Amino acid sequence: MKQFFDSSVLIPAFYKFHIHHAPSAEAFLKGSKENSFCALRTLGEVYAVLTGLPVRPRITGHEGIAIVQQILDRLTVVALRPRRAG
Repeated sequence: MKQFFDSSVLIPAFYKFHIHHAPSAEAFLKGSKENSFCALRTLGEVYAVLTGLPVRPRITGHEGIAIVQQILDRLTVVALRPRRAG
């Protein structure tokens, strides 16, 4: 089965205090490059939201990059673009 992840799953997967952390992390960890995908723009969303959360201790830029790298290691990233007519 193929899975497409967006920020509504990836953010809770990496923020352990989110109410949906456990199921999101489980789904992410079951994914593989062959069957799991996310949009390129999702990487930016995940980074921006996690590093911008008003939490203590803050998620630093360095930690945000490490999270993005984990996503790149497990998911195939796709660029979303409209289908051209013709």
